Amino acid sequence: MHIYGRWAGDGFDAGCIVNRSPQAVGISNIFSLTGSPQAFRDVISLATIAFSPDVPLVGYNSGAALNEMTKLGFRSVGKLRIWLSDDAS
Repeated sequence: MHIYGRWAGDGFDAGCIVNRSPQAVGISNIFSLTGSPQAFRDVISLATIAFSPDVPLVGYNSGAALNEMTKLGFRSVGKLRIWLSDDAS
């Protein structure tokens, strides 16, 4: 798992989390303090260069972030499921 940030002056103005599994590269927590859609394109480029252009990029988004990812060619393949265990150990 990699956490990326773009340094701008006195702090970070954009960033994301990218993680690699054997089947995919996951991108999440994309943010841009300027609200620029360019941050989404930058994340896709970064994930492709840092890991592999031959592995699918995946993620989960909602709202404005989902709209940006859809504009960039991503498509929905289903709803996110969260599994909980009754075993607290």
